Amino acid sequence: MDIFLDILKYELPEVLPNGYKKLKTQLGDIICGPGFLEQLTEQNEVNAALVSAFHPQYGATKEKFKTEEAITNFMSLETLGISENDAKEEDDVEAMKQFKSTIEFNEEEKRYYVSWPYNTKNPNIANNFWLSYKRLESTWHRLKKQNRIKEYHEIIEDQLARGIVEEVPFDDINEVIMGKEGELNNYLPHRDVIKEDHNTTKTRIVFDGSAHGRNCDSFNDSLYIGPNYLKDLVGILLRLRLPKHLLLGDLEKAFLMIGLKEKDRNMVRFLWLKDPNLPPTLDNIRVFRFLRLPFGISSSPFLLMASIEHHMEQYVDLPESEVAA
Repeated sequence: MDIFLDILKYELPEVLPNGYKKLKTQLGDIICGPGFLEQLTEQNEVNAALVSAFHPQYGATKEKFKTEEAITNFMSLETLGISENDAKEEDDVEAMKQFKSTIEFNEEEKRYYVSWPYNTKNPNIANNFWLSYKRLESTWHRLKKQNRIKEYHEIIEDQLARGIVEEVPFDDINEVIMGKEGELNNYLPHRDVIKEDHNTTKTRIVFDGSAHGRNCDSFNDSLYIGPNYLKDLVGILLRLRLPKHLLLGDLEKAFLMIGLKEKDRNMVRFLWLKDPNLPPTLDNIRVFRFLRLPFGISSSPFLLMASIEHHMEQYVDLPESEVAA
């Protein structure tokens, strides 16, 4: 849009019979205006990419519009590096089905609780305690070298105090290493990510849901990723230039606002230290598990966005007086 006038040829637009106007540009002809895309004929072989972007509800067909394939390629997810296929669509339907059948709202906490959307009934996940333990050693030594152990520890303690995570008590470390009989646990390795340009959260602990033991699946492998809520970015970027004012919002720590049901929490355990000033040893281990959605699990973005959409759907028919209140 910023260079539109540079590519526009200064000629009067041609008014087409269907109400569109055809403009000459350095890149070829384009169509604009409030016409109807489906009225374009075989002879009007022009670039309707902008029309399709601003009016995605109109769809051209090969019978009525020769550039249908070009428009489809321009606006498709493939253009954005995201591909769709039938198998993915079936997975998305199943993920949404599981989500809708398990989401619950806690009136007392005013919070939604969700479950993990598994893609198999019997996940091939090993108890990766030792993998997580070794990664903890690496993380601790790096933090010590950077003199940032105190900051990292305070983040975990803050999450504990706010009910984002809880400590898992144990009498014997072997219960943690081997796991109780019939109980499936998963330990998430973690590390820090620093973003100095962020005003809200400069240091964030990111958990690795893709870590897995030998000949086993990772936790992420066992989950549906879910539908992509960031489709048609080209159209979004074009349409957001239309209004005079643009309002943006950011939900701080949004993932941590969604609760995890009790049965889903042992799959997002992680290790930390009783005394963070001492290196990791089996005598210095604490076990935590998430009560909320952690960042780093493949289906977390879907569960977050689906929960927001579900919440908004509850207020579609809300009277205007209540919205104003």
